[in-house]
Amino acid sequence: MSSSTTPSRLADLQLFAALKLRITSLATALYGTHSPNPSSSFDVISYTTPAANTDEGSTYGVALIMYTGPPTSPATSYEFLSYVDDQASAIAGAEKLLEDLEEGMGGVIGESSHC
Repeated sequence: MSSSTTPSRLADLQLFAALKLRITSLATALYGTHSPNPSSSFDVISYTTPAANTDEGSTYGVALIMYTGPPTSPATSYEFLSYVDDQASAIAGAEKLLEDLEEGMGGVIGESSHC
């Protein structure tokens, strides 16, 4: 990696970390948790998949997972809660996932106000 791309890469990592924090905060509100440390109950992972047209390279996806293992070893199992596919970058995927969760949160708030 050249030194000119290092600041850009660092900025991307910092942005992804900030988006991840916002996503896990919303996930805690939407899904709840019994963990004394809610931030360790959820995780946001990025992944790549081959594009349908092999000339295009890969696309990115981002998933929100909830760890479901026992309290002594919570990361031994997990459940997919939400994901987005076919994004141009992991950042774009995290932004889309956050947008989807914010819409979900609006739906929850909107539903409770009609009661």
